[in-house]
This record gives sequence, structure tokens and C-alpha cells, in this order.
Amino acid sequence: MTRRVYSLLLAAAALLVLARPALAGPPLLCFPFDIGAAKSLPMAADAAKNWRATDPKYDVSHLVADTLALLVARTPTMIRMETLRRATVYASTNPKVAGALTAALKERDEARAPMAAFDYGYFVEASRQAAMIK
Repeated sequence: MTRRVYSLLLAAAALLVLARPALAGPPLLCFPFDIGAAKSLPMAADAAKNWRATDPKYDVSHLVADTLALLVARTPTMIRMETLRRATVYASTNPKVAGALTAALKERDEARAPMAAFDYGYFVEASRQAAMIK
């Protein structure tokens, strides 16, 4: 009996020592939401395989206006999340645009627009995750 307990303890210890963490990337960025044909910011054709695959034809100077236009009161939460995820991917390459989008989302939050607190919080946290992987 003691030999069996010893073997089980040894096996459990070996599993703990050999266990590796699952590194899957930042959850708010690396896992695109399936929004079907819903309108959002453009991404590259291979965006399903590469979460950083932005559309090279997209003019990032329009990011703030385009993002705010997509985040209207009637936009479903899943589409909001994917739009903000995409906005974060674009903004992570341009600090000036990132600052402008952060300020615009904060202004909406302070104005108490519907879902504005969610949008602002999601973008801020997604941006923090983007900063960790640079």
C-alpha cells in the first residue's frame, strides 16, 4: 500500500514539475470574435490565421472617426468587442492615433453615452495587453 501511495505521489510531482503554461497570447487581442458579415474595421484576408494582419490599404488616420461611427448605441456587444479589438491592433502601431482614440472614447464615457464605459474600458485593457507583447 505504501509503495502505491509513494508511486502516485511521485507521478503527481513529476506532472507538476513537467507542466508547462499554455501561452496563447493576450485574450482581448489574439482571439478574433466571429461577427459574420457585420460591419467593422477592415482587416487583411489572412486575419483568421494572424490576429495582427491589418489591411495595408486602410488609412489609420481615419481610425478614430471610423471606430466611433461603428460604436453606435444599437451595435451589438460582440461587434463592439471585435471593432475595439481591431482598433487596438491598428492603434498599437501608431501612438498618436492611439492617444486620440483613447481620448475620444474617454470623452464619450464622461458624456454617459450608452455603452461608452464598456467601450472605453475594453479599449484601455486591450491596449495594455498590446503594450505587453511589443
